[in-house]
Amino acid sequence: MNKIKRFLQLTSILAALTGCASSTTTEGIDDLKNEVIGTIFKSKIKKNGQNLTCSQPSFLECVDITKNICLKEAESLKVECINYADEKQPAINSKHEAEKYFMVFAQCMSIKQVMLRPENFIEVGHCLKRSGGANPELVKQAILAP
Repeated sequence: MNKIKRFLQLTSILAALTGCASSTTTEGIDDLKNEVIGTIFKSKIKKNGQNLTCSQPSFLECVDITKNICLKEAESLKVECINYADEKQPAINSKHEAEKYFMVFAQCMSIKQVMLRPENFIEVGHCLKRSGGANPELVKQAILAP
């Protein structure tokens, strides 16, 4: 994220130095900033998306799989879920759009992994509901990992 901040600072300085710091340019800079953040966000999902479900102890327990098996399965599903999320939310130019993209991707990954075991679908669903959902800190660590 430091690279993003540095890029945004340099962009702001350059705009000010060239006398282009009008409100229109500021809006343009905000649009560029959101586009850059969206691009980085998508690249993190593409790189680390398989970690999403597999970083959650409750998911592993409810589905009754090891982290290694989970990661293998998730890797094979990741591209399909990225394509689905890209279809549903092609551009990420705001926090709302990033949240929508993430939710579509996360739901796709979770459902597809659970559906690999259709005989346990209902029990897994109840278990996941009882577990209280994903741990936000573990999700963040999983997706933003280097």
